[in-house]
Amino acid sequence: MDMGEIIGDAFKYPVSNWKRLLILGVLVLITQLSVEIVMGYGRVSGLLYFLIIPAIIASLLASGYQLRTLATSIMKEDEPPVFNEWTKMFLDGLRVLIVGLIYEIIPILILMAGFIMIMISQGCHAFRLTGHVTGPGNSFDRGDNYGNGRI
Repeated sequence: MDMGEIIGDAFKYPVSNWKRLLILGVLVLITQLSVEIVMGYGRVSGLLYFLIIPAIIASLLASGYQLRTLATSIMKEDEPPVFNEWTKMFLDGLRVLIVGLIYEIIPILILMAGFIMIMISQGCHAFRLTGHVTGPGNSFDRGDNYGNGRI
């Protein structure tokens, strides 16, 4: 397979069945609109947070469909998979989410350790820069009145 054929197949595959593409588009649209409405107007009414539920459901369905698409692509099928067995697709999306979270635990722990090491090496001076902790005996009290608000 040459590169041109691979690129051509990549463009043909999603549009080989318009109905399935539109269903996936509606799922993504539900997710995006729900999140945008909650983020933009969430302070106005707490009831808008109920829009998070359809966003989560649609997102998990889309993730399950993506997993199903990967599986059918590996089997060399020429069309996107059918939208059926919605419960299985939802559970597959939930599995994708859980696996993703498990894979993110180690990078998050490394980032947290790095942040803690930076804070320790700086002696937590970042908190003193606000002026809330200034006073006699700290690193800003040099006797030149810069640390106590008087210049």
